[in-house]
Amino acid sequence: MTMSIFINGTKVGLFTCNLRLDGNLETVTAESCSGWLVSPDSPARVFTIQVFRDGKLADTAECEHEREDVRAVHPDCTTPGFGATLPPPEHAPTETTTISLRFPNSQTELFKGPYTIGSRPAAVTAAYRALRLANMDLPDPEAVLADPDGFELPERSDRAFAVLTAVATVAIAHGDAASWSAAWRVVARVAVKAPDVATLAARALAGARPDGAELPSGLLEIAPVLRAA
Repeated sequence: MTMSIFINGTKVGLFTCNLRLDGNLETVTAESCSGWLVSPDSPARVFTIQVFRDGKLADTAECEHEREDVRAVHPDCTTPGFGATLPPPEHAPTETTTISLRFPNSQTELFKGPYTIGSRPAAVTAAYRALRLANMDLPDPEAVLADPDGFELPERSDRAFAVLTAVATVAIAHGDAASWSAAWRVVARVAVKAPDVATLAARALAGARPDGAELPSGLLEIAPVLRAA
């Protein structure tokens, strides 16, 4: 571990401390993390851990919680447990988050980090972006939601399924009635030509109806088609 030396707030040097570390990051999300950390060479030492989210310091946690399970392995440790609660992320639900844990003034990652965290919408969006890089003719799901009547369904069923899944996922992540209704209009158009492609997206949208969202007028017309798929 590399430590910085400060005098009156001014960094004056570095030194390397070769303490062995043992620990575990037990939970990590975009808004919290917890675990334990102890040094077998100095088991009574209490560590301070800084938590960075997307490169910015989000919280500082002290190892201040007793852990009897850890003490069974390291009987001389005191309070190896830590927990950090982060403010809600500012990015959209379709974006991933990077979590990094370090000692203050150190660039060394703890717990074999950093960690990339993402919800299901974020995972689908990331996968779809990768597909778009490989197949540049795939449309942007945001553009499809903005103009659902101008959307052209790819001829290949795998590409059509990828597009429709991304559109439904982004609409659900937005959480508003306008996006949800626009996604349904896309599903309705797809269901006429490829009901098997539209079925899963339709089920996902049906289970995520926002408050105040009205059922699309054409939903009843395509319901028998979707049931038969």
